[in-house]
Amino acid sequence: MINFYHKKTVFVSLLFISFLPASLFAQSEKPVNLGRLEIATVEVSSVNGSRSAHDQYYGAANLFDNDSNLINDINYNYWLTDPVRGPHWVKVEFSEAVSIHRLNVLLPGKIKKTINDNLEDPNLDWVQKEFPDDWPGDYHVEIKRIQNETSYSDTYGPIKIRGNKNTHKFKDPIENVTAIRFLFPSDKMIKVQEIQILGQIEKESKYSPSKPVIMTDHREISKIGRTYLYGNVFDPIISGYSQPKVTKIKKGWEYEITMDDQVVITLIIDKDGKVISRSYKTKKK
Repeated sequence: MINFYHKKTVFVSLLFISFLPASLFAQSEKPVNLGRLEIATVEVSSVNGSRSAHDQYYGAANLFDNDSNLINDINYNYWLTDPVRGPHWVKVEFSEAVSIHRLNVLLPGKIKKTINDNLEDPNLDWVQKEFPDDWPGDYHVEIKRIQNETSYSDTYGPIKIRGNKNTHKFKDPIENVTAIRFLFPSDKMIKVQEIQILGQIEKESKYSPSKPVIMTDHREISKIGRTYLYGNVFDPIISGYSQPKVTKIKKGWEYEITMDDQVVITLIIDKDGKVISRSYKTKKK
């Protein structure tokens, strides 16, 4: 039997809990990999061989595929950049605000270990580690967040690469995040196996792990625009047509080309590479 005093204590405890902020309970939930949700849109600086971001072998999806991308029994499980001077970067935008707890950057390959036999040098570690040539030495993180309807940008780093799995845990969860960008300041081609952005969704919504939206890049847009116009309006290869002007906009991309120095044709292409509108206008003389 519960006596009166105990009932009163339980009632006061429940009353106190009811006034606690909901975010306090949200943070106790298990973090999820935000980069693998449909609210994420991924963009990368380059893909090896001037391939598109959607390339099935070395494209951006490999960063968020849970380390599994079997093609003809070969696991193509990493993002491979062009062999150009960096920084190479990966940008993830969220259609809903999220909170981020920690980051994992996974790198492929084996670390070569050798025993230090130079006992006279106390500054050398007992075991020397030699990382693969296609690993970055460190990375920076840029985070965009919203607070009181004002946008802020915070930078963290350099964060040193220490092995195949590199974890960076924030002292406190970063809330109201709308975008995060990883910058790898390497002067050569790099490989990154997986990026895990562990945190929670701000709103009380349920999402199951899937794949993020891969942002159609500049090279793909030029091809999509040419293919669309060739099949619907004219052949842009013949003389009389300007080089296309490709501009990134909020919806995706704007593809603009001028015909015979008079008619300007504009296509609006969304993030998935679909032409969602077209318009024509005559240039003023």
